[in-house]
Amino acid sequence: MKKLKAIACHRHVGTTLAIALCCELIFAGVLYDLNKGEWASWVQAIGSIVAIMASVALVNRQLSAQSRDAEFRHKEATANKLLHITIVGSELQKYLQLFIDDARADRFDELNFKIQRSRFGAINGKLTTIQFDNLDVNCARSVAKILIVVRSLLELIEHTVGVAIDARNAFLQTLIDIEKLTSKEMRVVIDAYREITGIDPIEAELISLPN
Repeated sequence: MKKLKAIACHRHVGTTLAIALCCELIFAGVLYDLNKGEWASWVQAIGSIVAIMASVALVNRQLSAQSRDAEFRHKEATANKLLHITIVGSELQKYLQLFIDDARADRFDELNFKIQRSRFGAINGKLTTIQFDNLDVNCARSVAKILIVVRSLLELIEHTVGVAIDARNAFLQTLIDIEKLTSKEMRVVIDAYREITGIDPIEAELISLPN
């Protein structure tokens, strides 16, 4: 909005200067008491100057429009990417909470771990496809941390089937710590989406997070 106001202000200034210049040139013509022939040449010169100034103003206007379009496309691309991340992240948090509930109930059978591998493997695939080119440093760092967490979680699952109960308790605590870290980094992404779009994805029911 500030940029648009600045552009509008520059246009008004340019128009005022053009009118002032034309008045000065006409006044100069009157001052030198030009005859009809000289006035014709003088008016033609003024017209040429006005045409040049109009051309410059048109180019500036086109460049301003292109800049606004580029900025809009960049914001739109960033917002879409952030929304995709929040959707995948909310899915990850939901699966983490379900996994924690299973761990607390001591449901550590082979089928359960097969389901968890499938869930988190799919999350890993979705996160891996995300490009960081439109994201700020904090968001990119948060997504990278979440991706590392998911891959570490997959490795943990592979080595936890059939282990002793003490190791299972440690695994439960690890799951809880992972869920806390994921929630923290997800907040960074959600805040970035809200800052760009003015929309809270949770309040707008674009995503749902576990309680």
